[in-house]
Amino acid sequence: MKMPLGLDQSPSQDDYSTTSSDDTVQFTDIGSDAGNRGPSERILIQPPVTINVFGAGAVTTGGSDTGHTAATTISSTGTSGSSDAVISRLESQIAALSDKVEQLASQIKSAQQPQPRLQVDNGMWRRMKGAPPTQRIAFSKRFESAPRVIVGICKADIDCHRNFRLNVYASAIDSEGFTVNAHYWADTNLFECGVSWVAIGNAR
Repeated sequence: MKMPLGLDQSPSQDDYSTTSSDDTVQFTDIGSDAGNRGPSERILIQPPVTINVFGAGAVTTGGSDTGHTAATTISSTGTSGSSDAVISRLESQIAALSDKVEQLASQIKSAQQPQPRLQVDNGMWRRMKGAPPTQRIAFSKRFESAPRVIVGICKADIDCHRNFRLNVYASAIDSEGFTVNAHYWADTNLFECGVSWVAIGNAR
């Protein structure tokens, strides 16, 4: 590509500036004969380079992207010490991001694993006066392992002239059933009590 020289010179019709692809400018004196080229001089152009690295904790002082406020400027005319500091900060940020990516990947992998299905069973047991204080309860469907069993008093018929003493709990729990217990003591006079229960565990 040919173009006239700068405005500070008075170009003649035979003086042109030719640009090449290797970032140099070649000045040529063509002369009166187009086939007889004069001596040429190659001048290397090294424009200053400015790189804005956003998010590094500093404030930019130039560049075309003025929408960002947090930036670090690396200039080709700066010292190597400042560039090394910026590179060190960027490497630290990259390492932190890599750790975060690994944590997220681990969480995604855990979430994709099949979750166990819950199974719930429930019922009620009544103890009458003079009956044994314990009873073996069989689940309606077997659990994968021993479930969590919760029991509570849902009914109590006790002599009001005596103290209320009644203890209910579950024991000997396995995947097929458990033992329900209802005990009273001292002068408590029990006529009847009801014990409700709920079993929660993993289904087979």
